[in-house]
Amino acid sequence: MRTSLSAHVHPACRAGLTVRRPWRRLPHRLGPPRQPPHRHTCQQAYSAGSVDTAPEEKQRKSIDSEESEQISALDEEDGSDPVSATMDMLGWDELCTHVAGFASTSLGKERVKKLEVPSTEAESIRLQKETQAAYSLMYEAGLSMDLGGISSEPVVQGLSRANKGGLVGPDHLLAISRMLSIADAVKRLIVQSDRKDMWGSKFPERVKPLLSVWRSLKVNRDLKRMIEDAVDEQGALKDNASSDLRDFRTRYRTVKNRLEQVLRGYGGEVTERGGRLCLGLPSDANVPPGALMLGSSLKQGIVYVEPQAALEHNNRLAAAYGEMKAAEEAVLWDLTSHCVDAADDLRLTFETVIDLDVVIARASYTNWIKGNFPEFVPIPEPQPFKEKGRYGFYKPPEENYLVYLEGLIHPLLLGHSLFQKDAAIRKARLKNFGKKKKKAVVVDEPEGPVPIDILLKKETRAVVITGPNTGGKTAALKALGLTVLMAKAGLGVPASQPARLPCYSAVLADIGDEQSLTASLSTFSGHLKRIQALRDVADGDCLVLLDELGTGTDPEEGAALGVALVKRLIRRGLGGALTSFVTTHHGLLTTLAYDENIPPIENASVEFDEYKMAPTYRLMMGVPGKSNALVIASRLGLDPEIVQEATDKVGKRQESINSTIQELQEAQYMSTIGTSRTKEYLEKVSDVSQEAAVLRGRVSALERQIALKEQAIYPPILSKARKRLSNMVKSQQKKREPEVPPPEPLKRKDRGLLERKLQRKQRVVKSVPKKKKPEKSDWVPSVGESVLVKKLNKVGTVVEVGPGNKVAVQAGFFSMNVDLSDVTPAE
Repeated sequence: MRTSLSAHVHPACRAGLTVRRPWRRLPHRLGPPRQPPHRHTCQQAYSAGSVDTAPEEKQRKSIDSEESEQISALDEEDGSDPVSATMDMLGWDELCTHVAGFASTSLGKERVKKLEVPSTEAESIRLQKETQAAYSLMYEAGLSMDLGGISSEPVVQGLSRANKGGLVGPDHLLAISRMLSIADAVKRLIVQSDRKDMWGSKFPERVKPLLSVWRSLKVNRDLKRMIEDAVDEQGALKDNASSDLRDFRTRYRTVKNRLEQVLRGYGGEVTERGGRLCLGLPSDANVPPGALMLGSSLKQGIVYVEPQAALEHNNRLAAAYGEMKAAEEAVLWDLTSHCVDAADDLRLTFETVIDLDVVIARASYTNWIKGNFPEFVPIPEPQPFKEKGRYGFYKPPEENYLVYLEGLIHPLLLGHSLFQKDAAIRKARLKNFGKKKKKAVVVDEPEGPVPIDILLKKETRAVVITGPNTGGKTAALKALGLTVLMAKAGLGVPASQPARLPCYSAVLADIGDEQSLTASLSTFSGHLKRIQALRDVADGDCLVLLDELGTGTDPEEGAALGVALVKRLIRRGLGGALTSFVTTHHGLLTTLAYDENIPPIENASVEFDEYKMAPTYRLMMGVPGKSNALVIASRLGLDPEIVQEATDKVGKRQESINSTIQELQEAQYMSTIGTSRTKEYLEKVSDVSQEAAVLRGRVSALERQIALKEQAIYPPILSKARKRLSNMVKSQQKKREPEVPPPEPLKRKDRGLLERKLQRKQRVVKSVPKKKKPEKSDWVPSVGESVLVKKLNKVGTVVEVGPGNKVAVQAGFFSMNVDLSDVTPAE
């Protein structure tokens, strides 16, 4: 029914008055209204000329208006993208603050606090390799890379001033010099790590990511040397920064000393007033005649005067001061010009140092949490699922697991536990400080968070986690999400080795009960809004974490919606995910694990100790959670009749399901114990093998040392023995042969006579035929025969003729074995 406008005009409007439209405020809405009440007249409100008077249509318009307001308000609230919202939910900023505590420079701390998570796998692998390189240098090679001596803010200010054409001050130059010195030292350290003879053949490969960057870095040593020659450690210019500065400073000191001597002659205190040296005299003292009054202090009763004799000295002092400052400024401008010329190299060096500070912070944090570096598993290509049995489509994988995180600890909970431990150690050390007999610091370590195992096979697409509230379901989701972000950002993860997981394209989560009160949206509506937002950016290779799926509405409808959503997520593609982890209280979602017409889904649960009436926070993969409400009610002493009536309502089927789940939990618990024992035995075997390898290495090292010692000891002993033997032989020869006095020199007449006789005898000897000696090849001495030993030129008797052309000869007191070729028949 539609009527004319005039029939519905407010009486006040007919009189030309303006009316206020009341603002509708919902009962649960908090805070002031978003917009002030709107003033209008009825004519302005119904300018269309006619209105719809149907009550149903009016109610529909009112509801649509309220819903549109709620949606727009939620859009304003959730303006951030789902990836950033997920990082806030997981506590990424808090984790970055933990890592920033290990950075040395202020700029490095700021960068680590805003640590970015790369979107590509190649970038994540590069970050991981850089962190591993720094970890190897610091914690395997034991090298110290301390960047704490760099003041990043003065460096930035100095480079900015030079870039703008301003004068760089001495404190900024000192900061730049220290930065260059530390960069040069770090470069030498990293480049030296390439020595295979020092670290082994594998070590340079691990430090190669840092080595390639720092080896090509050009550190301006000339500029560093120039600044060090001109600026001292306190940030002041040295006297020898330039010849002019040295001369002017010398002149300034000379004039100042003369002026002080003049002023001391008048008595009183020599002080400075208005840039001039003067005297401070009591107000009742005699002022020197002709002195200038520079000021007074009524409270202290002092007058400041400049005697007439000091006027000329003060003028000269002011002139010398101006010349000295001009010389200092000239030195600073000269150094500034060199900084401008090397501006590009300085910026590159500074950026490389800050990047290294970030890498060192990541490596130090990894060592602090005793983390391990993960291995990225290749992401399988999405393919359609064939409805021919559960595993009919999938090929046998190369590795068993897509996600293998054994002993995973929530990073934030672990950090808080380590902070408490460090605080307890500091407190104990302070308590022990100053005591003569210092006791060993013993600290009761706080109970740390419970580690969990997340082992996901390659074919599994989703995990449905059930269990009691406060049992650790949400903590497990956050631990997994943070671990993936840490791995992508180049950090080690708090899990046992080996740690394997894919480099997900993104982590998208809806965790927590964050209902929008200002938008008048319920918990259920808030969840749906966030889930739809994350599905809009999901690309099929991401990790999706959904907490309490299907809650906040009718259980049947919520469970059905949850089932449909999980089925859509596991199909991958746009709007889907590579892996989905879902926590819920709806048992209908657990039945997806037994549907053979969809990609595999696995159940999991958080364990609950029925005897202690408390959760154990352990995640049990492959086992659905069971209801503990009736067991808890019975143990808490609720009326047995009520518990029995509830049990009858549930039925034997549910009781059988719970019994089966209990058996599965016990079986997995025993399997876990067996696995842990097997792992323990394998670790013991590995330790024994390592000890045996170490012992073998020590034995071989000792053998080498013994051989080296023998080589070092025996040759000198043999040399001494040979020398002693030779001396003994010489002494024996001297005893046998009588000393013959040297002949007297012959006269010329006698020498001629002897020469003629010698010539006649030589002619006689040549005419006598020589006796032929037996050939060496035919001659073999017999025992008892006299032979001549050629090397010693000594005659001996053959004692024995041995094999191999060896002959034993007795020559005086000595017996020796010589070759047959070394002896001849004695003549």
